[in-house]
Parts: sequence; structure tokens; C-alpha cells
Amino acid sequence: IDSRTLNELNESEKKTLEKSIYNGLGLVIMMDEVPKDGATMNPLLPIKTEHNLHDTVQIRMSNALRTIPVLSMKVAPAPAIQAIFTHEGNVLSGYMCSGAGKIGFQLLRETYRLQLEGRTDDYASLWSPLIERSARPLNETNHIKLKTLFPYYGNEPLDVEVVSSGNHPILLADTLQVPLIEDVVIDDVWFGRIWAGKQGWHEFTIKGDTSTYSYFVSGDGEWNALRLANQISENTMAADNKSMQSSGLTKEFKPIPLFFFYLTFLFSMGFLWLAPKL
Repeated sequence: IDSRTLNELNESEKKTLEKSIYNGLGLVIMMDEVPKDGATMNPLLPIKTEHNLHDTVQIRMSNALRTIPVLSMKVAPAPAIQAIFTHEGNVLSGYMCSGAGKIGFQLLRETYRLQLEGRTDDYASLWSPLIERSARPLNETNHIKLKTLFPYYGNEPLDVEVVSSGNHPILLADTLQVPLIEDVVIDDVWFGRIWAGKQGWHEFTIKGDTSTYSYFVSGDGEWNALRLANQISENTMAADNKSMQSSGLTKEFKPIPLFFFYLTFLFSMGFLWLAPKL
């Protein structure tokens, strides 16, 4: 919605909109007017603004420098603002949370020209992250996640994690049940391991629930460069962790003198002999 149309809503409509956002609705406001210095963007967006002399920005897209109109205003820094697109330290698009929902804003203008020129990737790079981050989140009873990095190959282990809503989930890999073990520290977090099957698409499902997770098993020899990059990254992280541990303090254990054990033994025997007499 654009800010002008939003301001034209009556009080009842605004309250209904605020309640819907608080319950999880996502809203993106396309700013089309510059607020006064020090004023907020909108009653729904209590973000302070400042005047800016520039009404265009130059952004590099697809190895080309593009000039895009922008509202001549700056967004005052605030902890509640989650920036999505910035330029020279100025936030051009972002969002803030309101209850279970989110309210996003876009200061760039006339971006439709990119779409008309056939630059769909550039147009999507300005809008897709904002819409995805502001959209209503899915209410999942269980969340499935593969811990093993892509690519996946046949007859190799796949580690899967399931975050449940309190019940013991029954995880199915295609049609076979996967044995799960709960985390010893965190409740309702379950781990399992399977071996990837034949090449092609496969799916994890939760019995009695709509939660699903699809993954693709690649053929031998595919994605070798990506697998090598993953291995290098994991080896680097392991080496860094080992160096951090080795650079720390080391503990040296010394044996306790047997004299203390002898005194403890004498005290215990004396107590056992004296207790019945008391």
C-alpha cells in the first residue's frame, strides 16, 4: 500500500489493519511523500526522518550503474529498524516488527522502469528481499531442517533436525520412519540420521502433520566444485576452533595424597562403630 492511501483509511479500518499486523500480517508501505523534518514516516511506522538533498541514488546492478529516483529523506538510525537495502549508509528499504507481524517500507521510486526494460533480475533484487522478510510467517507445528550441506549423494549419511511443538514427532523419509533422539539440553529438538537413496527428489514428512521438506540426491560426479568448497570451509572452521582451544589455558591434574583417603576411612569406620552406641 502507498502512504497516501494508508492515510485515507478511516479509524475503524486503521484499527483493523493494526490488529491484523499484530496477529501476523505483513505490510509494505511505499512512501510517496516526504514527512516534515523530525516527523515520523507514518503512525504505523514510528521512525524518525531527516531531510536529504538528494532525490536520486546510483546503484550498481548487473555490472552497470543505474540511477534510480528516491525520496529526499533519511531514516534516523534506530535499533528497531531491520535494514534490507542500504546505500552509502542510508537505509532505502527495511522493516520493523509489530507483534507477530512486520511493517516494511520502500523509499526507492519508479522501480517499474527496470521491469519495463526487461531487467527482471534487477527489479527482483530490490523487491523480493523486502517482500520475503515482511511477509506473514508460516505457522508450523513442526520444522524440518537438513543439517548436512548440499549436495547430497546416494548411500551417504544425511543428518536431519526436527523442532516440534511439544509432542514426539514421527518423521518419515519418503515412506520409511526415521528414528529420532531428543537433544539432551534443549527440549523438543530432535535429531536423526538416514542414508540417502537413489538419485532424484525425496521428501521428509511428519506423520499427521503438513510439515514437509524436499531434497534432491545428485548423481556421482555432480557438484564436485561445490562439495570441495564446502569441505574447505568445514576444514577451515575446524582448524580455527582447534587453534582457539590450543591457545587457551591448559589444565594439569595432580594426584591427591593418599593420606586424605586414610583419614576419611578412619572417620567413616569410627562413625559406624560409634553410631549404634549413641
